[in-house]
Formats: sequence, structure tokens, C-alpha cells
Amino acid sequence: MKKIIPITKEITFRTMIGEMTEVSLEHTLNLVDPHTVEGNLVVKGRYKMTEASTIEEDYSEEVPLSIEVDEKYDTKDLEILIDDFYYEIINENILRIHVDVALDGLSLKEEEEEAPLEVLEEEVRSDVDSLPSLEEVPEVMVEEVEVVPKAEEVPVEVEEKVESVEVVPELGVNSIFSALENTDETFSTYSVYLVQEGDTVDSILAKYNATKEELQDYNNLDEIKIGSKLIIPGTLKDEAH
Repeated sequence: MKKIIPITKEITFRTMIGEMTEVSLEHTLNLVDPHTVEGNLVVKGRYKMTEASTIEEDYSEEVPLSIEVDEKYDTKDLEILIDDFYYEIINENILRIHVDVALDGLSLKEEEEEAPLEVLEEEVRSDVDSLPSLEEVPEVMVEEVEVVPKAEEVPVEVEEKVESVEVVPELGVNSIFSALENTDETFSTYSVYLVQEGDTVDSILAKYNATKEELQDYNNLDEIKIGSKLIIPGTLKDEAH
């Protein structure tokens, strides 16, 4: 790959320039590091101070030059050439030169190749080998935590109300504690029932599978009324059923 670098420089002469009779261009450019070209453009020749003069003067001028090469290029095969050169007299003592410097042999750097599969596998194995063994992993103590169920998950027993039936009006009952003291029979459980509107003695007996005699042992059935509390005994025999 060749890149052309255009250069324009002005050379100031110590005397007048009437006519250039001979002009040549050389260079001392070279690669001083992988991406920098430095050196001189050397302009030589002969000239007359006036066009009518028969006397020619020799001249040699060095023009310093530095060129930066983009890092994307590989310069190991670089060759530096003068591709084109021309000049013009600007005024009586200034010579302007136009030079095209050619940088030949450039090549784009190749992208880094992907690592071979076996190399990647070796890196993975190395990473695995660096992991601590089971014996090196510290034991973590976990405390047991009691899980408390949410409020909505706790079952709540709701006592079913008895459908309306005829109620026995204005009946009374002895206190629960005095009723328990007046019986010698031993029951394992007792239920306390609040008499509802529409309840009858028979409906309550049927609900709890009790006999009237058992109910009389703990309650005064002659004084039952709405809002009365009845003690309903449950025997060990009943629990077995």
C-alpha cells in the first residue's frame, strides 16, 4: 500500500534569483521509530541572479521534515520515495518547492486472532483448579427459625346457629358453677350453649346428642329463656363415639 504525502516549503536565498538553470532534489528521510519519518529534503542546483547574467551560482539547501504515520499501519516494509517535485519563484529571492513524498510498502495491521480452543480450555481448567476445595469452604451455621403462620391461615371455629323454631319464653337457669357442684357424675368435657331465638329444649338436646336427664343435672330447665347459658356435658362414652 502506498500513501502520498504532499509537502510545500519555501526557501529564501541570500541573493536575487533571476533564473534557475539547474534544480535537483534528494532526501535523507528514514523511519526513526515504527510511526515517525524524519530527515531532510535537499534541494541543489545552479541559478543566475538575472536572466541576462552569464554567471551561474551553485546552491544547496536542506529543508527539515517530519511525518507521523498512523498507528493502524504496519511499517516494517516501508520504503520512502519522492513521487513528484516542482518549484516556482515567488519573488526575487524566494523559491517555493512542492514535493510529493511516497510512503510505499504500508500494510494494515491484522486484528489479533482469537485464541485457539485448546488454549481457552486450558484457561478454564486453570480457573477451576484455583477454586477452593470443599474442605476449605468455611461451614456456615444456620439458626432454626420458628415459622409463625399468617393470621389468615389460622383456622377459626365458628359455631353454627340453629334455625328458628319455637322458643320457650321467659325461662331461667342457675349459675354454671353452682350447677357443676350439684352433680356427682364425672364428664370429660363441658360445652356452654347460649340459647338463641327459636331454640327449644328438644332442638338443643338433638344438636348435642344429649339426654334431658343429663341436661337437668346441670341446668334448671324450668327457667330457660333467650340468652340463658346451658351447660352441656360430654361423657367419656360420647368422646369414644
